[in-house]
Amino acid sequence: MKKVLVGLLAIMVMIIASGYTYYKMNYGGESYYVQILVNGEREETTADDHTPMVIYHYKLDSFNSKGDKKLVKFMASHNLRNQAYLELTYNKHKGVTNWNEVQEKEIPKPALKELQSLEN
Repeated sequence: MKKVLVGLLAIMVMIIASGYTYYKMNYGGESYYVQILVNGEREETTADDHTPMVIYHYKLDSFNSKGDKKLVKFMASHNLRNQAYLELTYNKHKGVTNWNEVQEKEIPKPALKELQSLEN
């Protein structure tokens, strides 16, 4: 009985570990920061159910916590607020997988310094 429980526990650990690895490879990544200084490029399209929708495309320079620069492309369902700071999750296989608005004080200093130099 003890061997069966140990075997089941080992299988569960392997399943959880492989699920975590899959998630990190496909959706995890490094944080990069951008500031919205321009309007997104508007695209009118239709959803799979033929409902009309609008997408805004952005192509911006971003910076990681060390101040390293990367050109990123991402989209939003609405035109993002001018002057807003965003934290992006950049995955080397899929590009930007997630973004959320952050406050200036939440941005690492090297990235903030580079973003502020873009404003001038």
